[in-house]
This record gives sequence, C-alpha cells and structure tokens, in this order.
Amino acid sequence: MADDSIIEKNTSSPMATSCLLIAAVALLLGIFVHLVEIAELRGEDDRSAKSIVGKEKKSFDKRVRDVQDSLQELEDGLDSAIAGSGSTSDGLDEDEDEGEAEDESEEEESEEEE
Repeated sequence: MADDSIIEKNTSSPMATSCLLIAAVALLLGIFVHLVEIAELRGEDDRSAKSIVGKEKKSFDKRVRDVQDSLQELEDGLDSAIAGSGSTSDGLDEDEDEGEAEDESEEEESEEEE
C-alpha cells in the first residue's frame, strides 16, 4: 500500500461549472414551459390559449359586423340624399351632364361639316 501512488484530484474550471448549471436550469425551464403549454391545449382551463383566441375572434367578428352595419347606414343615407335631391342624372353630377352635352354638340357639328 505504501507503494501505491496518491491520485490527486484536478480542480475544475469555475466557468465550466457555471455554464453547466445555467444550461441545466434552462433545460428544466424549457421542459416546464412545454408541459404547461400541453396542459393548456388539452385542459379545459379558461385561461388556455384556445379560449383566449376564441374570445378575441368573437370580439373581432362583432367589430367587423359593427363596421359593416355603419357602412350600410352610410350607404342608405347617401342613397336617400341622392334620391331626395331630385336629380335625374342617373348618378352623374350636373358638371358631367354639361360636359356630355358639349361632347354631343361637337359630334353633331363635326357630322354636319362632313
């Protein structure tokens, strides 16, 4: 036994040990987060991602319907304003009617010249 050499333990690098511990904690945290996500997707929890998305979708659909309703009201108001003005121009402004009349008179003049 006296002839056996004494084996000395080399000291490890504190930086390597710190990195190993940080990696282990990050790995455990990642596993925990994934397990929570799986539990949310499979569970009936009200705070799950599915229920949050469903509530947001309902809210979005309601806002879209509100905008469509207000657009329809604006179109109806515009139609009634046009009908109430007594205009028979089929949706054309008076300036556009005058421009068409000038175009027609120019066409008639050019036909007479030929």
